[in-house]
Amino acid sequence: MRDEHRQAIDWLNRHTSDDLDFFGLEVEVFKINESLPAPHFRIVAAPNSWSKRERLIRSRNATTSPKQETYREFFQELIDILREKHRFTNAKVGLPQSWYTFPTGRSGISYNISYVSGGRLRAEVYIATNDPDRNKEIFDVLHTSCDEINAAFGIDLEWEPLDTKKKACRIANYKFDTSIEDPAQAENLAWCVQQLLQFKSVFGDRLLSI
Repeated sequence: MRDEHRQAIDWLNRHTSDDLDFFGLEVEVFKINESLPAPHFRIVAAPNSWSKRERLIRSRNATTSPKQETYREFFQELIDILREKHRFTNAKVGLPQSWYTFPTGRSGISYNISYVSGGRLRAEVYIATNDPDRNKEIFDVLHTSCDEINAAFGIDLEWEPLDTKKKACRIANYKFDTSIEDPAQAENLAWCVQQLLQFKSVFGDRLLSI
């Protein structure tokens, strides 16, 4: 696919209906040892999901507050960076709320980013299966490696065990003295990206093996 093809796809995504998305794919064929050849589709041109979907969402959610819109814009930019630069997520639409959840590959366990009380921004592994006993079991297994995990992060994470009211556990890191109204959101975005990538690097295989 040449540059003129990508430019044509970009033009279509900018000028057509919000209900249409255009992609450019290249097909590769992989063969490992004596296996049969397997096709692999590689995306080389895609819609700017932020601009198109933001217009669509705004038209459908005109009653959201200015603060909710600020949350939406922040998390839209976050998921766009994670998807386009790091292939961390396939998410495309930010939501007007103070948190965003990303799957880990294990049901009931997620990577979360949230603005929480006390002027804090939190990144975490959140353990919330339907079974509180199972939540505690997963947390305890991870906690046996807490020294190794903390060392991999270069800091002491906050290990927050089962709360009988919330019935969930978390392993978190916090950024203090900030809020969604903070004008320096670029710094917060960079922090969130770095934290999520590090959480996935350190916890990804561990979570899949529990």
